[in-house]
Amino acid sequence: MLGAILAFALAVRLMQAYEGLPYLHHFDEPQVASTALQIMRSGDLNPHFFNYGSLLIYMNLGVDVLHYYHLMGQPEENAGSLGALDDIRTEHDTGWHWTISHPSFYLWNRWLTALFGAGSVALVYFIGRAVGGGWAGLLAAAFLAGLPLHVEYSAYVTTDVPASFLSIATVLLSVRHLQEGRPGQLLAALACGGLAASTKYNAAVVLSVPLAAFLLSLLSRRAVPRPWLWAALPAVPAVAFLIGTPCALLDLRQFLIDVGTEVRHYGVLGHGTTTTTAPGWPHLAWQAGMISSTLGIPVTLLAVLGAVSMLARRAGWLVLLHPVLYALFMAGQRVKVERNLVVLYAFAAIAAGAGAMALVRVAAALALPHSKARRWVAVAVPILIAILVLIPGAQAASIAWRAFRVPEPRSQALLAAARLAAKAPPPARVGIAEEMRAHPLDLARIGASATVKPWLDLVCDPAPYSVILRPGRFTGFRGEAKPTADMLKEMAPAGFAAVESFGLGPLFLDLYSTMPLVELLVPSTESSTAGTWTCQERFASSDLKTSMKYAIDPNGTLQMTKGGWALTPPVRAGAGRYAFVLLASGQGAGGEPARLHLTVEDASAEKTLLLEQDRRDYVLGFEVAQETALSLRVAFVNDFWSPKNLQDRNAYLGRIVLLHRRSR
Repeated sequence: MLGAILAFALAVRLMQAYEGLPYLHHFDEPQVASTALQIMRSGDLNPHFFNYGSLLIYMNLGVDVLHYYHLMGQPEENAGSLGALDDIRTEHDTGWHWTISHPSFYLWNRWLTALFGAGSVALVYFIGRAVGGGWAGLLAAAFLAGLPLHVEYSAYVTTDVPASFLSIATVLLSVRHLQEGRPGQLLAALACGGLAASTKYNAAVVLSVPLAAFLLSLLSRRAVPRPWLWAALPAVPAVAFLIGTPCALLDLRQFLIDVGTEVRHYGVLGHGTTTTTAPGWPHLAWQAGMISSTLGIPVTLLAVLGAVSMLARRAGWLVLLHPVLYALFMAGQRVKVERNLVVLYAFAAIAAGAGAMALVRVAAALALPHSKARRWVAVAVPILIAILVLIPGAQAASIAWRAFRVPEPRSQALLAAARLAAKAPPPARVGIAEEMRAHPLDLARIGASATVKPWLDLVCDPAPYSVILRPGRFTGFRGEAKPTADMLKEMAPAGFAAVESFGLGPLFLDLYSTMPLVELLVPSTESSTAGTWTCQERFASSDLKTSMKYAIDPNGTLQMTKGGWALTPPVRAGAGRYAFVLLASGQGAGGEPARLHLTVEDASAEKTLLLEQDRRDYVLGFEVAQETALSLRVAFVNDFWSPKNLQDRNAYLGRIVLLHRRSR
């Protein structure tokens, strides 16, 4: 039965690992995966990133090296093959945090996390058996194996499940030391605790468990006193931590900066309006609410019953010590995110397994005088427990199967566009909104007929398209992305209508997007542009008058290197609503973004932009009361540029478009 549970646990996690690829749906995956790839590409073993411990980064580096050789051996016609190490592209090349040129690296990294997730199920069995017997262990493993949230986080390249695995291993080894008194078990527990902290810093709380096991063993006099173990208590976890994060000493300054940033982030600043709470009871209540809603009321009640029954054993006290101290520690922070609760679900499963067996014993005792009642109890209680295990397991299997079999909406839309283009009269052309960030593997299915442009350029492009793909719901997460999204979602190309859509969610201009809505547009005589923004004038970089001789690269981008300004030719405009849209990017340095100041001459409109590293549209909207001549002046605010430090404080200007909003 344990083998079947573990096989199920591993299978659903391996399938779930395909979720979204070749697109990323989790904010923090590149923190680990792309850092490991950058180490492999550069040969510099210092990750230069210490917001997490480095152990998981180095483990993924080992997986990446193996996968690199695997891809180098693939034939060239394989779309995911690799011709050279430098062909791997990450955010270090593009500035887009979620760049993933070869998604199979992420897939293999996710499989590593899936192994940790399935391993956690095995460890939960052994702890459950130690505190409640074999059946309690099996039920604990079954509860965790099919818990959808644990399956989900077991398929991300993040630190939560690996740190949880090492924490559970620490508790198991501590229980074994308490029961058997062997010093090797205590040393192994201390080492696992240090490695857990080297994966995710808040996992260091688990080191309280081997310390408690050591003290309980001494008090019970079951262990032979060994003075050297006192020195091992701090030394072993410290050495294990440095084995996983060696550059904590080799790059001490950056380590202190990054860890200090996380301490302040969690304890003082918080993490946005929806994921920040007051520390103390409000945070603790949120934890309890999240856990109970995830487990469901019946399993939560079983876990409470099991926790009470575990208090009858010393090993039960020891097992409960970590989740209690960890929950209290996290309750003292301001950041509330569910991923920090992953380890608590493992111990909730242990308690639920013990609670299920306690329920069986109580029910049997109550029904003991009545033989008929005993028969009903013997059937009903196991069926009830089986339902509580099977329902979430079936849900997790369904979600994992869909992740494995159903492509991401962008992939589905591009496949559908390829089919429509194949049926269209030649020459078929497919226009794709650049904001979708369509992956090259998907674009390869369409071939040479695909044209990728910003949505604004597709709308303004007079060239005929057979199919156009656009995001159905533009949005922005912060800053200048919000007004840009508001304008883009109100643009529609004349002569086109939507015929098919995929996905549901919004597409972020400045953030990764999860299952975004993508629409397919085809030529139509019934389309209308009433109430939308339309193009009035378009300027290339070469059309601009500048205060000095700026360079224009082969892509038509004007590079402003030493300050100054650029000015569009004047355009006659009548009364109404207008917007200048500027395609631009800028390099930040020293924590300060590059800045542009926009001024619309003869319209009394101005705005200062904080540029992002990746190229993006920026909007300046305004009203015109009477007919006038409009010009846009773009000034580069170059306050922090430092040629001495070779800081690239340049601004890069693409095309500029003047839009006019049509009335309905």
